[in-house]
Amino acid sequence: CIKSLEMALLMPTSANYFYDYLENCCMNKDALIYFGLYADIRTYLRLHEEGSSEALLRRHAELIFGDYINEERQWDIDIPHDIIKELQNGFSDDMI
Repeated sequence: CIKSLEMALLMPTSANYFYDYLENCCMNKDALIYFGLYADIRTYLRLHEEGSSEALLRRHAELIFGDYINEERQWDIDIPHDIIKELQNGFSDDMI
């Protein structure tokens, strides 16, 4: 029944099993953070597809930026430095 990773992550039972695997068996210490990033991006995309207000989309984008990209980010995952800088610069330029 599960034809893709995305389908598996959207189904609560399989998503819970996958999360449990990442938490208990995965050797990559950042796996749960990547899982959270994926969930946050999927939530943003769902809000966009549903036609949510620009203010709500912006708030969610700012949360993602603050948690994963900003210099004072909550989660320090392995994203190449040049990509982080490009995202930070793009965000700053967009805010002007």
